[in-house]
Amino acid sequence: MGPRPLSPGRRFGRRPAGSPHPRHRFHPPLLRQTALGDVGRLCPRERGHRPRLHPLSLSRRTGGDRGRFLGDVRRVWIQHGVHGQFRARDGGLRSRPRGRGNAVVRAGRTRDHAQAGRRRRLHRRVAALFRKHRRGTRAQRGHPRGRHGRRRGLRGRGTVHCLGRNRDVAVSAPIEIRDGFRPRGRVTDVVFDWDGTLSFIRAGWAEVMLALFLEHLPAVPGEDAVARRRLALDDIWRLNGKPTVFQMQCLAERVAERGGRALGAAEYQDLYAAALGRVVDTRLADVREGRRPADDYMPPGARKLLETLHARGVRLHVASGTEQRFVLGEAEALGVVPLFDGRIHGPSAPDDRGYSKRGVLDAVLARHGIAPTQLGAFGDGHVEIEQAHLVGGTAIAVASDEETFGSGHIDPAKRTRLTGVGADAVIPDYDDLPTILGLLGLSPAPPTTTSGRNKDIP
Repeated sequence: MGPRPLSPGRRFGRRPAGSPHPRHRFHPPLLRQTALGDVGRLCPRERGHRPRLHPLSLSRRTGGDRGRFLGDVRRVWIQHGVHGQFRARDGGLRSRPRGRGNAVVRAGRTRDHAQAGRRRRLHRRVAALFRKHRRGTRAQRGHPRGRHGRRRGLRGRGTVHCLGRNRDVAVSAPIEIRDGFRPRGRVTDVVFDWDGTLSFIRAGWAEVMLALFLEHLPAVPGEDAVARRRLALDDIWRLNGKPTVFQMQCLAERVAERGGRALGAAEYQDLYAAALGRVVDTRLADVREGRRPADDYMPPGARKLLETLHARGVRLHVASGTEQRFVLGEAEALGVVPLFDGRIHGPSAPDDRGYSKRGVLDAVLARHGIAPTQLGAFGDGHVEIEQAHLVGGTAIAVASDEETFGSGHIDPAKRTRLTGVGADAVIPDYDDLPTILGLLGLSPAPPTTTSGRNKDIP
């Protein structure tokens, strides 16, 4: 027995009757059924024996925001939070705080002792599985069996997947879709940004650039450190997506207008490239020499999405603000160059001011003779999202968490910036492949309802 169909007219953002917490939010059938199916796959025997009752309910909390993930055959509520690592406690599964969040897995209510006993045994088995995750066994890679013995009653991974970097147990945040959005038709060309969208090789670049800004930006009377930092971040993110030389030119202008002795944009760019290059070179060496798998430096599901789109005949493009030669080297290390068939674009030199992402989008439309509705764009910078929106394409914001990349968490600052310039949807990564394909008009039943964690995209 599956989840009961929703009554017509119920929309995300309205608290359903009986919600256990006033801040919980309702989610549409697509997310609801997926969540229940994921939890149910952890314990098919229980589900099969007593199909009208769901065996687990998940709860999660994060600092500042509290949220729960409650499951039964009728409804699911979900709010803010990132799952951390699990441990057994108080008859259920409770997690230690890890990174930005923690989680709780506990039994649903039961009316008879026999079922309660089955649930307690289930908890012990699930707790053992999660302990295997923490010890780095085969279960860490999603295998239902650890090194020692069987995990009876457990099949598949359920809601569990492992992060490439810190191997936490996590689930991705739900995709947010703009209210009223409908796929505009089958997309034939997709343009991706590179850094933060397909690659985390340069993750942390904003902190490196911020340090450069703060080192050279003179303070003015009455300005505290917080205001100066905010000004620098606003400049950095406002120009994100354009060639780096524009950010360096902005720094030079800020220094001059504050009465400082400004260097040239090229000199600032050399300082920035040297600082970031040390981090990038180390990561590339780790991948090329086999110390780290390439997927550790890609958002979850990115490779599968690229391979799926390529197999369906969709032309893939990269439009990056990073120099083309660097993007090509990183794409080669990650093993994705063949998927783009030579369509990787970026500035040809550090001071290439003639390159723009809008130029790449216009060239794609003209070269292949496609309508704007056949164009899709993914990016974490407001330039590519805004320009894709202006030309009439489908603009999908990748609000990836570069602080703990692979966490499945939506970066709230990115979300705010990107929804303000016309994003049709916001995703944390590419794990929810069917929904992403639906947004591009490549799914037989694309989603048409709004989903999200706490409010609609306006």
